[in-house]
This record gives sequence, C-alpha cells and structure tokens, in this order.
Amino acid sequence: MIDASVYMITKNEERFLRATLECLKDFKEVIVVDCGSTDATPEIAKSFANVKFFHHDWEGFARQKQWALDQCSCEWVVNVDADEHVTPELAAAINDTVTRNTADGLYFVISDVFMGRACRRWKISGRLHCFKKALASYDLTNEVHEGVIFRGGKVEKTKAAVLHYGIPDISTAVEKQNHYSSLKAKEKFEKGKKASIFKLLTIFVFTFLAQYFGKQNFRDGWEGLIRSQLLANYAFMKEAKLMSYWHRSSDKAIR
Repeated sequence: MIDASVYMITKNEERFLRATLECLKDFKEVIVVDCGSTDATPEIAKSFANVKFFHHDWEGFARQKQWALDQCSCEWVVNVDADEHVTPELAAAINDTVTRNTADGLYFVISDVFMGRACRRWKISGRLHCFKKALASYDLTNEVHEGVIFRGGKVEKTKAAVLHYGIPDISTAVEKQNHYSSLKAKEKFEKGKKASIFKLLTIFVFTFLAQYFGKQNFRDGWEGLIRSQLLANYAFMKEAKLMSYWHRSSDKAIR
C-alpha cells in the first residue's frame, strides 16, 4: 500500500475513470470530487474500495482542486486528472519517495497520448503534482492551468510517467483549446494584463518553433507536427481573445 492520497476533480468522466482508478488501487486513498455528473461517474468511483467520493459545486479549477486537496488525509498527496493513468513505474517511484521521506515533492512526466500514440518525447512536467500536503496550496486567482504554490524545500525528479488520454484527436484538442483560451484570456484581463500587437503577430510562429524544435516534438513524426501547430494556435487564441476583451472594454468606456 502506497501511503499517499490521490485527488482529482470530475464531471462526466465515465469514459476514462474506471481505467484511471484501476491504476490507483495501491494508493491508501483516492479523493474524487465531483461537481454534478449526469453519467455513471459517481457509480464508477464508489465501486472502488479506496475511493472517497464527494459532491462539491463548481467553483473554478483552482478552488475545486484546493477543496479536493483539503479532503486528503495523508501527509503526501498526488494530483491526477480523471483521464490520466499512473504507470506502474510512476507508482513505484512515488512509493519510494514517500517511504524514504527525504524530499518534500516529486516531479514526474506527463505524456500525452495523441492520435493513438504516446509522445516519444517524455519531458518532466513543469508543474508539481506530488508533494507534502502541508507545504502547498493553489493560486486561487487562476482560472485555468492551475498550479500549486509550493513552500517546501528539496524536490526530486523521476522520468516515470502519467499517460494523459484526454486529448485523443484533433477535434477534442480544438474544442478544449477554445474553452481554455477563453478562460485564460478572461483571467489575464481581470488581472490587468495588457494585450500586445507584437505578441499577436509573432506568438504563433514563436510557439510553433519552441514546441517543434525546442521541445523536440519533431521526434513524434507527423503527430508532433500537428500538436505543435495546435499548441501554436492555442497561444494565438489566448492573445487574440485578450485583445478582444480590451477592445470591448474600451468601447464601453467611450459610450
């Protein structure tokens, strides 16, 4: 048994949830916080002995995850999404880190499974998903791409991975990017972040080059080319929508 709490937020995740929870059966507890699923998500979650299922009305990504984190009872916690599978190698690495207890956090790889294939380029995530509960909390001002504010010391790294199945095809990627770019643009606008004509003109090209060459997406063949283009378009949409917010705000001020 891995002495750690896994926590996740859900809504209508029956497509992925059972397989995700199967990967977590060796953890002491799994906290599932649902905001109103109308599919079989609650029933699936409750069928696992180590799952504690809660309903909590939606408050936004960061606040929802903070509420889920607060329900964890173990010293060590791990955040995964309902469409992410913890590999046996990662479970072993987490168990080793928790057992030795010589660090306060653990970085691991999140690898997208896109168009039926896991990315060849396995890069350690820039956001911390495994840490001591008492040493981290969420930035509640973030609308999306929420991450913890970490107050710990030593953080270890492993090349073991979570496999992310939530963006299996182009249509799903475009749909999610449209939604998330709207949330991110709104967040930036409310924080007073100004739009930039220069950034609007250049961000697509810069992001594509950074993804395709800098992050070596070219190693994933034509799938890597498509992913790089999609990520570049996502960056452009965020900037374009931010500019739209400022233009609408200026129009209202003139009137």
